[in-house]
Amino acid sequence: MMRRLAWLRVRVFLKPADAGLEAPLLSLLQQAVPLQGEDAERAGVTLVRTVEEGFEGKKIITLTIRAEKEKTALTLLTHLLSHVQPRERDRLERELPNRIDDQGRLYIRLDPEGLLEGRALIIDHGRCVHLTLQLISHPKTREGLLQTARSLLHEVKANAQPA
Repeated sequence: MMRRLAWLRVRVFLKPADAGLEAPLLSLLQQAVPLQGEDAERAGVTLVRTVEEGFEGKKIITLTIRAEKEKTALTLLTHLLSHVQPRERDRLERELPNRIDDQGRLYIRLDPEGLLEGRALIIDHGRCVHLTLQLISHPKTREGLLQTARSLLHEVKANAQPA
């Protein structure tokens, strides 16, 4: 089977008031893939945590998890989307044309509290867990990218276990 996914990036921006979400979100991700050590290295996963100064000098914690191997990326994507309500997964499929850019990146945003509770919503703004998937399509056409994204979502839906 041809590769369909080059990488998956999960990014979370946490304000001081959201700092309590860091450990539970990392734990949720760790249930799917190793985030540190030799196991993470073998799986092609990197975790970067940064603390920066935001508006009015407030600290912003950024967590970036990147899965470079397709199998690992699919495992992580399936795990995350299994925490999304089924009607929201259907909505995602309907909105695919609007969520893929010209470089073949698919963007999904999930509400963090719902994700932790197993009933996440797909959202378009505000505090969220950002998923970015670099799709692969040959040839790299808009329709090819849409077919790749649909194929991935069908596989994820078939393998997703309810949270």
